[in-house]
Amino acid sequence: MLNLGYLLVIVHLKPFRERIEQTFTVINEIAIIYTIYMMMLFTNDFISDGETRQTMGLATIGISAVNFGANGIPIFVGFKTACRQKAIEKKRKA
Repeated sequence: MLNLGYLLVIVHLKPFRERIEQTFTVINEIAIIYTIYMMMLFTNDFISDGETRQTMGLATIGISAVNFGANGIPIFVGFKTACRQKAIEKKRKA
């Protein structure tokens, strides 16, 4: 419940200076809330059907992969841009 409250505060108050930071925080909080609810369904015996549990597990893995990808893309792009700038600086010095 605290995560849901935190997500509502982030969405309504928008405490971050940059919009991208706001967006990533919201994406991360949604992924955390989804994962917590899925884990509650796995630990308690709400769903006994094996096929449904497998589908839920695959969906959880998919959400986690999307979350890792969404957080990894800006890091990769920033690294690539920094490498390009360093290469341009080296060419100018030479």
